[in-house]
Amino acid sequence: IEMILSDVSGTLIHATIKKQQMNKLQRMQKTVISRTPPLSDDIYLDLANFQDVLDEGGLNENILIDVLGQVVSFNEMKTHDVNNKITKKLDLELRDTNDERLKCTLWGRFAEAMWNACQNAGTERVIALLRLAKINSFKGERSVSNAFDMSLLEI
Repeated sequence: IEMILSDVSGTLIHATIKKQQMNKLQRMQKTVISRTPPLSDDIYLDLANFQDVLDEGGLNENILIDVLGQVVSFNEMKTHDVNNKITKKLDLELRDTNDERLKCTLWGRFAEAMWNACQNAGTERVIALLRLAKINSFKGERSVSNAFDMSLLEI
C-alpha cells in the first residue's frame, strides 16, 4: 500500500506498507485502514527548485517532490521489462524559468500521456507539473521520475 499522508498544516509524508508487512497488518483484528475526509482544501503544492534537485548535497532522494517545467526535448518511447511486465519509458528534459535543465524519466501511463502531448503540441509549448516525483541519482547525475502510480502528472 502506497500512501501520502498530511497533517493539518500541509506537511506531507510518504508511507509504504510492503507485501511482507501486510500479513502482520491483516492478522491484527482491530486494524482498520480507510479514507478520511480532507481536513484542509489546500492542494499541498511545494515546487522544488531545479538547482536544489541537481545539487548532490541538495534535496533528499527519499522525499517525493513537486516539479514544474517546460519540456524542451524528449527521446523516442522505449519499452522495458520491469518485473516481467512490459512497461513504456520516456526520457525528456525540463527547464524552469531560470533556464535550469532537469532530466526526467516517465514510466507507464505517464510516459504515454507525455508522449501524446508532445506529439500533438505542434508549435505550442508543453508544460508539465509532476507531483510527488522521485529524485534519482545515476553515475553522479540527478534526475526525477514518476514514483509509479504514486505520482500525479498534469500537462
